[in-house]
Amino acid sequence: PAEEHDNEWMLSGLGVPDMRGRIGSPSYYTSDPALALRDNQFSVEIVHLKARRGRIETSVVGPLNQPFYDYVIEDAARGLGGEARSRARAETEKRLQERGVPRRLDVPMLIEADDESATIAIAGVRQTLKPGEWSQWFVVPITVNPVVDRLAELKGIIRFKLLSLSPDLKLYASPLNFHPECQPVPFTHPLSYARELVGEFGLFKTLGWPIDTWSLPSGLTDEKHFLEDMDATVEKQEAMMKHFLEAAHDRLYVQVFDFTDRVGHMLWRLHDPGHPLYDARLASLYAGEIPKAYERMDRIVGEAEKRIGPGTVLLVCSDHGFASFRRGINYNTWLVKNGYMALRQGTSTGGKTLEDLFDKGELGEFFRYVDWSRTKAYAMGLGNIYINLMGREPQGSVVPGREYEEVRTAIVQRLEALIDPETGEKPVRRVYRREEIYAGYDPRLIPDLRAANSEHYRIGWQTALGEVPPQVFEDNLKTWSGDHCSNDPDLVPGVLFSSVRLARSNPGIADIHPTVLALLGVTPVGGIDGRSLVP
Repeated sequence: PAEEHDNEWMLSGLGVPDMRGRIGSPSYYTSDPALALRDNQFSVEIVHLKARRGRIETSVVGPLNQPFYDYVIEDAARGLGGEARSRARAETEKRLQERGVPRRLDVPMLIEADDESATIAIAGVRQTLKPGEWSQWFVVPITVNPVVDRLAELKGIIRFKLLSLSPDLKLYASPLNFHPECQPVPFTHPLSYARELVGEFGLFKTLGWPIDTWSLPSGLTDEKHFLEDMDATVEKQEAMMKHFLEAAHDRLYVQVFDFTDRVGHMLWRLHDPGHPLYDARLASLYAGEIPKAYERMDRIVGEAEKRIGPGTVLLVCSDHGFASFRRGINYNTWLVKNGYMALRQGTSTGGKTLEDLFDKGELGEFFRYVDWSRTKAYAMGLGNIYINLMGREPQGSVVPGREYEEVRTAIVQRLEALIDPETGEKPVRRVYRREEIYAGYDPRLIPDLRAANSEHYRIGWQTALGEVPPQVFEDNLKTWSGDHCSNDPDLVPGVLFSSVRLARSNPGIADIHPTVLALLGVTPVGGIDGRSLVP
């Protein structure tokens, strides 16, 4: 939520979900009954239409009715186990269905299509689109129940793009954003700030990950669609920056632009001829979009410079660079093959998606296949390796002290010496012990080791989710083709530009906080990381 401070205005960014509680879940309406998704990490929703022409009744995919459906079921099963728990859940769900309580709060939508265009109608508002056109924002009222509806209006915003009419009707719907004035959990401070923003800029995306990086990997849209969505998003963000720098006289203004990151993730495969998904034809069309994005960011910096007053300090920083993600390395698979992790007989590791991390019902399924009594280490997250330490892990097997250090040292040495047999390269540039990274940390939470990848390598998709794929190494055949998250930081440094001379060389991201405080004349509290970069 937006933090509450006096004399401060805030619009939250990364972390604000869509109305389904996700980082972003677009929908795709189609009359093609055979359509299938290519990659669906974040649950892109396919809605099959019964016809391709005429009057077609369908619905906006709404939020889950968790307080009055899922939570009721969980409450009925609380304290029960085994068959009794399953029976209580099933009986409660049956009663809810008999009473007409929906699990998902969909909203009626009408599509009227002919050979030239399609008209979309939601809550009495109609917009007509031709193929390739985007709609304006629709306001989507959500009905929960009479009591809730009287207490607080729940509404979202959504926009569409008509992808095609022939041979099948194909319609893209953005994630259902919270309406700026609908904040069950505040994402502006004060709440009235949202109304001011809408009054000045019109409706805008409230989703914290505002650029759609899900539809392109799913095979439902193309690079042109991705770039159009990115352009519209940045245009609104830039308009906000220009307005506030011209109108405000605040002591501090902070804004995040993330489009250079998103275009790198999606299009690096067309920038790198060595990537397994490199396509020369597509590269001729879109490889230049990455440098174009940075040129646009340069122009945005120039617009900021024009609008700040004399004596105002301008800092431009990023927390990482980028690298090609050609190959993935699966640390859990390596741990199994090298005797540090054991699996139970007759178990299958299956596969996870990032969506599973958002489903509380799935959390207990992670590592369900591991024999912890014979496991010394496991991996999860972006290069994190945890020792199965007695006294910390529920089924720890490694004794603290000498054995702990022996296991850590062995893993460090063997991973740093590892060779990818297909490329002859070393995928792991360095393995950091946690005390080499953190000045202070909670030993119960911080991973014992952090494996940092060499150029062209990244943590494998399934290892990041705790799974054990068959092979240690794999080609990255996903559209998400550029990355930074598990590379050695020395390979993907961020940038820092300052309008005033800095007092130190070799700055780090942790230095930005104390630097800003020093520029404002504020004494930092003790114990913070980093040092001021100005005298």
